[in-house]
Amino acid sequence: MNTDLIRILLVEDSPTDADLLRQTLSQASAGRFEFTWVERLEDALARLIEQSFDVLLLDLSLPDSSGPETYRRAHNAAPRLPIVVLTGADDESVGLAAVQEGVQDYLVKGKPTGGRLRGPFVTPSSASRPRSNCWSSASGCASRSGASATRW
Repeated sequence: MNTDLIRILLVEDSPTDADLLRQTLSQASAGRFEFTWVERLEDALARLIEQSFDVLLLDLSLPDSSGPETYRRAHNAAPRLPIVVLTGADDESVGLAAVQEGVQDYLVKGKPTGGRLRGPFVTPSSASRPRSNCWSSASGCASRSGASATRW
C-alpha cells in the first residue's frame, strides 16, 4: 500500500461534485490524499503561488473562467504541474481537446467506474513526469492520440 501523501488542488464550483470526487478517489485508490478545494480559478492561481501540489483537478466551467482559457491560465501559472480536467458527461469533446493541448488527462463527471481512477493518483512522483506522457493505469490513459475518458 502506498503511504505517500498526494496533495491535490481541486478547482470545482459545485460542492456536490467536489465531495463526490473526494469520496470516489479515496475509495478507488490506495493512496492518501490531502485535498485543497477552491471554487474559482483566481483562488486556485493564488494557492499555486502559496503551496505545492502534486496534481491539479480542474473544472473547465467555473464562475470566473470557462473553456480552454481555464486550462491555459492554470498551465501558465504552474507549467510543470500535472493537470486533470473535469468535464460533464455531455462535453467529453472538451476533455479530448484539452488533452490535445497538453492536459495530462481528463475525467468525465458521471457514474464512477473506478478502473482508470487509480492510475493518475497512485504516487506523487507522477508530478515529475513529462507533461506529454500520460500516467499508467490498468485500462489505458489519455494521450495526445486516442484519449479515453474516466467516468466517476
